[in-house]
Amino acid sequence: MTTSDTFPFAVSGIPCLIRIVDYDYCPPFRGPAHLCDSDYDYYGWEETSYEVLDRRGRKADWLSRKVSDGDDEAIQAEIFRLKALDRELAREACYDY
Repeated sequence: MTTSDTFPFAVSGIPCLIRIVDYDYCPPFRGPAHLCDSDYDYYGWEETSYEVLDRRGRKADWLSRKVSDGDDEAIQAEIFRLKALDRELAREACYDY
């Protein structure tokens, strides 16, 4: 994990923190489709899981139950955005010599 493994959010208008528990990323395959293991791997995918925490960083199950479908989509979109930024920064660091 990087420094972006926890970020502020609001679930149902209640301020909280989101902790990224697991994040997997498979970039799109760079080659002919018939050489790829699966269609998912050919197009690439991202998968994540997270925990909802109170503002002090303690697990908040009561607040997790209030996460709506819209909140879940927004949380996942923010996780994907943060991780894409991490990948970009890591890529730049490789060429920073």
